[in-house]
Parts: sequence; C-alpha cells; structure tokens
Amino acid sequence: MRKVLALLVLSVACASAPINKLDVAALALADARIREGCYDCLLEARDIYQRVAVGKARPIVLAHLFEAEVLIYARERELSLDAEATASRARAAALGAELPPAFEAARYLAIVDTVPGDQYGWPRAQVIQFRRQIAPMNVQATAEAAWLTDEPAAPAPAAKPAKNAPAATSLRLRQPARQYLVATLDCVFDPAARPGGPRPMRAGELPPAQQPVRTTAPTPPAASAASPAVPLVTYRRATCGRNNIAALEQVRAEVPRFVETSYFLAKIAVPTVKDNGGTKARQQIAEFYTRFPKSSSATYLSGYLTQLASGCKVALAFYEQTIALKPLHEDGMLGRTMCLSVTKRTDEAIASATHMITLRPVLYNYVDAYYWRAWNYHQLKKLAEARADINEAKSLAVTANILTLAGVIEHDQDDLSPSEKDLLAARGLADGERNCIAANYLGSVYFKKKEWKNSGQAFEWAMQCFQLGVLDSKAGLAAMLGRTDLDPEWKAQQIANFETAIKEDEEQSYMAAFNSANHYAAVDEVAKVRTLIEIAAKAPSIADKVAVIREWLKNKIE
Repeated sequence: MRKVLALLVLSVACASAPINKLDVAALALADARIREGCYDCLLEARDIYQRVAVGKARPIVLAHLFEAEVLIYARERELSLDAEATASRARAAALGAELPPAFEAARYLAIVDTVPGDQYGWPRAQVIQFRRQIAPMNVQATAEAAWLTDEPAAPAPAAKPAKNAPAATSLRLRQPARQYLVATLDCVFDPAARPGGPRPMRAGELPPAQQPVRTTAPTPPAASAASPAVPLVTYRRATCGRNNIAALEQVRAEVPRFVETSYFLAKIAVPTVKDNGGTKARQQIAEFYTRFPKSSSATYLSGYLTQLASGCKVALAFYEQTIALKPLHEDGMLGRTMCLSVTKRTDEAIASATHMITLRPVLYNYVDAYYWRAWNYHQLKKLAEARADINEAKSLAVTANILTLAGVIEHDQDDLSPSEKDLLAARGLADGERNCIAANYLGSVYFKKKEWKNSGQAFEWAMQCFQLGVLDSKAGLAAMLGRTDLDPEWKAQQIANFETAIKEDEEQSYMAAFNSANHYAAVDEVAKVRTLIEIAAKAPSIADKVAVIREWLKNKIE
C-alpha cells in the first residue's frame, strides 16, 4: 500500500497536485476494490473514481473510471443483468470517447460485447442467435488475447512538459483488468479452436480440455509464484464453463462481499438436489437472488432448485419473474406450465402451454407444451382436444411420457389398436419395465378387447412393476433414515414421501395381481391364478373379490 501511495503521490506532484491527499487515499482504496473484484467492490471503485475525476484530476483518473465501468459491464453480462449491462455499456462508451484514440477504448468494449448471458438466464434461442453473431470474432480472439497480454511501450516523454500539466493517461487498462478480459476471451472462444491454434498457456490457467464442463469441479490451477492472481481474475477463471469449487470458496473467503460466488456454487449442486434436498444450494441461490433480483439467472435457478427440492408452490413465482424479465425464456415457460399443471390450475396451465405453442418457431421445447396441454385436457376429460395435442407431440418426439399419455387417451376413447401400439412402444423403451402406467393400461386394453391371457399377462407386468417401485422406495427410505447430513425438515418430508409411495405401490400391486389372476382364470391358467391371488389377498379392501377367486380355485381342485 505504501508503495502504491508513494507512486501516486509522485505522479500527482508532477501535475501540480490536481489530486488532494484525501483523494489519493480514496483512489488507493478504489484500486484495491478493483483487485478484489466483487460486483459491489467494482461499484464502490467506480463511485470513487467518478467523484475524483473532475477538473484537473479527470485526465489522470479517467482511464481507471473507464476500467471500472468496463468490468461492471462484463459482470452484468455474465450474470444476465441485461438492463443494467445496457446502461453500463453506454456509460463506458461515453467515457471511452474522452480517452485518447491510442487507448482503443472501443476495443475493450467489443471484447465484452461477446460475452453471452448465463446458461440459466438467457433463452436457448437467444444464446444460439448470439453465438452466431459473435462467430466472426473467433478469428480475432487470438490477436485480442495477445494485445491484452503484451505490455505497452512507455510513451516518449514530452521535450518540455507544459507547466502544471496533469500526468499522462496510460494507454492500456491495468493488468488485472486485462487478465480478466483474457480469461473472458478464453471462456467465450475455445483457444484450441482458434485459427492458428492455441496460444501458450499463462500461469494459473486451466488447460482448454479441462475448461467447459458445467457441474464438475477440477483441481484448482496453481497460481504463478511471480504473479499470483488477484480475486478479480481468480473468480473469472473459476466461473468459466467448469465451475471451480475450491477457487470460488477461496475468493469468497478473501472477499466476503463476493456474493456472485454463491450463484456458481449453487449451479454446481444442481445434479445432487434430488438426493440431498440442496439445502446449502438453496441458501446460496437465495443469497444471490436477494442481491440480484433482476437477474434472470437468479430467478430461474431459484425456481428450478425449489421445484426439485420441494415442489411447485413456491417455484411458480420464480418462473413468473423469469418470464417477466425474459419473455422468451423457454425453460421458465415450461416450468410455469408444469407447475400450473401439477397444482391443478388446469385452465391456466392450458393457457400457458398454448402461449408456448404460439411461439413454436422460436422455442426449442414446444413439444413439451403439446404434451402438457394434452395432459391437462385429459384431466378435464376433453379427449378430442387431448388426442389432437398428443398426436402432434408424438409426431415430433418419441418419449416414454408421450407414448404413455397417447396410449391412455386412446384407451379412454376406446380406440384400442393405437392404444395397444403406443403402450407397447412405451414399454419397449429403456426402463420400460418400470413404466407401471403403461403396463396397467395395457391390461385394461386387452380386457376391453376380451383378450384374457394378454390381459392377465399385462396386469402381471404391472404388478411386477409396482413391486419394483416398492423395493426402490424401501431402499430409498432406509438410506434416508440413515442420513445425518440433511436438513431435518427436508429429511422428514422425504421420509413421508417414501412411506406414501410404498403404501400406494403396494396397493397398486395387489390390485394388479387380482386383475391378473381374474383374467388368467378366464383361460384356466390355474397355477398363475393360485400364485397371484395370494398376493392380491394382502389387500383387505378386496377381500370379498379374492374370496370368489379362491372359491373358483377350490372347485377347480375338486
């Protein structure tokens, strides 16, 4: 700090002290905030530079004010703060116009212009379109990285400096900011894919092959002993494609105000939320959302994590906020449609799905809108409308959910041949033996067709499927009871869910066993009937029906 102050005092002394001692200290603080790099740190630095950059001090401080604004603009783009980023860019451009042409201010802005919004914040269509727009920049990326890396030559001193002239403005941003932008280029444009091949790696960087994977954490890069990365740069490298847990936690420990780290740590936890409730991840995204409520990344991931962990009632509001910020956010629209559906707001769900369908040319997931609209029409018993939508979905994609719902709707319309075909196709997909709904409805299709042996077999499949569900839920319950690392409230909820699933699947397996036994009896499959009816007998609610089959067996034996 003393060295920084001494250098600054020396430079301002040569300029007939256009900056007073208090402002010298304030500028040193602003420089420190730039190195720390958190969004609030950058805002604080900008405000200091802006306050000091008046009168004779402006030529000295202007480049640093521009630097802060560029970094703020970059951070806002990274966090999908689109409205804020637009305003920051305009301010940076205005400042750049005041700088000497040799500074090349527009070049820095052009680099930041290539930063796409975060994967959860921007609609996929917008990301694809944006990447097409910036594709020509790939040719320039290597040259821009070299320009940022090379140290500029010191300007030649004037023969006779004017009396009381301010110190000359630097012709480049300072090193931490340039390192940040190099990391940004490497994040947006794969160095290995650039014309001319990759440039040499710099100290502290990850090899390109290790970079872009979203949810796994690599070994943190070793910082150069000669030039250790400041938190500003460490953060940018840690959030590029693969989110580096150790580096993010290190940055947060060094700079407690670095709230942005919580967002990326929450992203890493997404795949594990269903297994552990994501309590820490939800706390992290809540912290990020509280600070950045206008980030579509914050609103969407808040909704998604909430839906994964505890259902739709709270998640729905986050999806609504996401759509308000990004009207074409496909995943936000789908999340809203799903949550309206499962919370039985059927008419609203149909309206939401219909809106997605009207946007079909620009949405990648419009097939899901057809599925959910069909699902809701089926709930309302509007079978013709449901059939039309599920047929459209089926023409676009082949999934277990689509085929199963198609088979169910066709069954309810008594259109049995298409129903049989779709349900068998659903059963034939991967993990089809666990598609209990398809097996159960197949049994009913064959029952309606009076194909008793086929019906008995299909209901036997259904029984086996529900039994697998019981085994899975019992294993899940046992594992959950043994966990000591979970939020108690979430753990209790999961235990209750497992217990409910066990009870429901057991009851369904008993009913399927009875139906199978009953239909096998129609074709005198006595051995099958004898085995299955004992399973069905475990359901007290159908004891009278079981008694009839047992009497039939007794007569067969006699």
